[in-house]
Amino acid sequence: MPESVADGAVTLTLDAACAGLHSKEREEALRRALEEYYGRAIRLKVVIGKPAQATPAQEKSRAQDERQQAAVHAIQNDPNVRALQEGFNARINPGSIRPKSQA
Repeated sequence: MPESVADGAVTLTLDAACAGLHSKEREEALRRALEEYYGRAIRLKVVIGKPAQATPAQEKSRAQDERQQAAVHAIQNDPNVRALQEGFNARINPGSIRPKSQA
């Protein structure tokens, strides 16, 4: 999502953690794609900093973390797992728990 779009100028904020991905060639390719999208000439400004909202990569990471936490919680609270823990002194290896794949 653009930081701002006004008078043919688009300002985008690139997360500082991804600043190494920025190049003039990529900026030019993005400007051309935006011109095609908007159907007019665009002046593009890329600012390195903290975006006003979560980036798609941050959203993906947050969703993966939530799925992982839900999987760990489900295993820890499963009655069969608890029975194994109580009956055989079994232990859960949290690093071995993986969420179900999304279909």
